[in-house]
Amino acid sequence: LSARLEELVGFDGDLELQTNGSAPSKPWNAGPNSVVKLSSEAQSPFRNIFPAGELGIQLPNRGEYDGFGHPFPPLKPGTDRVFVGFDFRCKSKDAGGDGTWRYYLGHGAGNSAAVELFFNGDRFFRKSGGAVEPVGLVVGGEWYQVQLLLDLKQKTYTGVLSSRLGKTDFNGA
Repeated sequence: LSARLEELVGFDGDLELQTNGSAPSKPWNAGPNSVVKLSSEAQSPFRNIFPAGELGIQLPNRGEYDGFGHPFPPLKPGTDRVFVGFDFRCKSKDAGGDGTWRYYLGHGAGNSAAVELFFNGDRFFRKSGGAVEPVGLVVGGEWYQVQLLLDLKQKTYTGVLSSRLGKTDFNGA
């Protein structure tokens, strides 16, 4: 069913056909030794074109690596822009770890990322060129939404970090 849906509407990061409490399964994949899992507590309350879902990916607050990914499908020739969005919440900075989560878009987890964003219990950062710079503050327990527009011709991106507390625009190359 998932493959047929993707064939009809294209890539979507929907997790609703997966199992609560389990690791993400195809087409998603958990990184090596990662303990990320699907949880109804990790589902954002935000709604856009689609209604709110029931499952999200829960990232633990610990020092060890915990990653997950989804291969980006090949883009149709002539695609100039790509829109991407995701929601996140850092439940509590005091939960036991002091790491930073990395969100990237590109050809792989190495140094070839087209977009790199980072967040922890205090701040949200963006990487542009070789510089990592803070975009805004993060408040524990608060839901945030990130919306990105990638300009594939100019090799730039614009984004907005928003929550019920306000919004901050950012960009990068």
